Amino acid sequence: MKHSTFKIIKAATNITSGLSMSALIVLGVMYISFTNAFVFNNSGISVTNNPVTGQQINFILEGSREHECVLTRVHSHATNTKTGEIFDFDFDKKVYLRSGDYLGNATGVVDHQWGIPKPENMPAGVYEASLYSEFDCVYLLFTKSKVQMFDDIALIIE
Repeated sequence: MKHSTFKIIKAATNITSGLSMSALIVLGVMYISFTNAFVFNNSGISVTNNPVTGQQINFILEGSREHECVLTRVHSHATNTKTGEIFDFDFDKKVYLRSGDYLGNATGVVDHQWGIPKPENMPAGVYEASLYSEFDCVYLLFTKSKVQMFDDIALIIE
C-alpha cells in the first residue's frame, strides 16, 4: 500500500469516526433533554365554573407541549381545606367540552376543556384539587413514560 493511499484511508477513517462521535453526542444530549422535559410547558389547570353550583366541575388545561405523548392514566382528587376529607374524581365519566386539537397534537398549543361529575357526597366548601396524569411519550427514536402533576387547583363547591 502506498503512503498516499494510506493517508487517504486514515483521513476517511478519522472523518467517519468524528462524524459518528458527533452523532452520538447529539443523540445523547437530545435524549437527556427529552427525558428531563415536562409533558406540558407554560401550562396550568383551573376550574372554569368556580364556584361550582351544579353537578359538573369544568376544567381547562392551557399551555404548550413539544413531544408526542399519549395519555395512559389520570387520577384526580380534591381535598377539603378545613376537614382534610379527600374526594376522588371519576375520569371514566368525563365529558369533553372543547378539544378541537386534542392535547395540541397538530400545533403544540394546548387548550383542552373537560367536565367531571361532582362526587355525590361532596359537601359545600373550599377544596384544593390535584391532577396526576401518566403519559407514554415519543421523540425521534426515544420513548419514555412520564408523569405530570398539577397541584393546588382552587375549587369552591356551593
